[in-house]
Amino acid sequence: MIAKWRLAGASANFPMALDEAAHRIFIGCRNPAEVVVLDTGSGKAGERLPCVGDTDDLFYDATLKRLYVSGGEGFISVFQ
Repeated sequence: MIAKWRLAGASANFPMALDEAAHRIFIGCRNPAEVVVLDTGSGKAGERLPCVGDTDDLFYDATLKRLYVSGGEGFISVFQ
């Protein structure tokens, strides 16, 4: 199934990572610098986590249940 959802309150969103087991999509946003967590069933935004600025990419490690966010400012945010 293909779905399309609006992401309110954030812009310049581009990198995404999927946590298939927990039905979540992590979306990296640059304005403001945050990760928005969407429920894949409803498309509703849940948590909003402040992160490194100028987000370039997201990596989700399902084994360790960690999300890595790399940014153009030269830093990495790690969430567990």
